[in-house]
Amino acid sequence: MALDVKININSLQMIREELIATIQQSATDFESYMADQQSSGHIVDSAAGMRQVGGTFRLLEYPGAALLADETSLLVQSIADSQTQPDDNAINALTNAFFLLPRYIEYVLTRQSELPILVIPAVNELR
Repeated sequence: MALDVKININSLQMIREELIATIQQSATDFESYMADQQSSGHIVDSAAGMRQVGGTFRLLEYPGAALLADETSLLVQSIADSQTQPDDNAINALTNAFFLLPRYIEYVLTRQSELPILVIPAVNELR
């Protein structure tokens, strides 16, 4: 059994820029929330953006990327629901995920296959 998942990268190539822009916007929204936690709109927007990214990856059948985006969205939503100051571990995990996901997209495009095991440490950190 091979660890990598063979994929059709044509669809990903077509929407890569939009996906990366959505991830970056979600990261910016999270940063804005951290700067002003009285305004909950930013954290809600961040979670919604990551849900959209996760759904796109599920539609394209990229399980590793979908899992990372979904877990990121769940943690952001958890922070939004708790309305308390997130701990340093959660902030570090989200920062890592926002950094890793665009690079993982580039890796998938370069390699023309997905290797979901690469994102498992980041997913575990998010959980």
